[in-house]
Amino acid sequence: MLAYFVSGAAKLLGDKWLRGEAVGQVLSTREYGLGRAGLYETRHVVLILATWATIAFEVTLPALFVLGGPLLWPAVAIGISFHLGVALTMGLNRFVISFIAAYPSVIWASSSYGLLS
Repeated sequence: MLAYFVSGAAKLLGDKWLRGEAVGQVLSTREYGLGRAGLYETRHVVLILATWATIAFEVTLPALFVLGGPLLWPAVAIGISFHLGVALTMGLNRFVISFIAAYPSVIWASSSYGLLS
């Protein structure tokens, strides 16, 4: 959860992230791109929303786990969807395994000690 929060907080300090350009620019690279997707306008509204959604997800997900209760399972679904999306678009498949592997322990802790549980 700390990795999510720190990553999101760091993005809040980046101009490209705040302008909504980062995801489009990353997807335009050879290493993490989608091939033809790099030919599209990096300031497309979908890419801008994806950039801001990434920040919002990374900053708020830890809080959703800490709160627990009815927020826990939507947070799990969002986290899994996020990592599957990153794996499909950027080819970062190891992130799916490594981050989601930690979810059972976080779910247990949240269910047992969450503020809304």
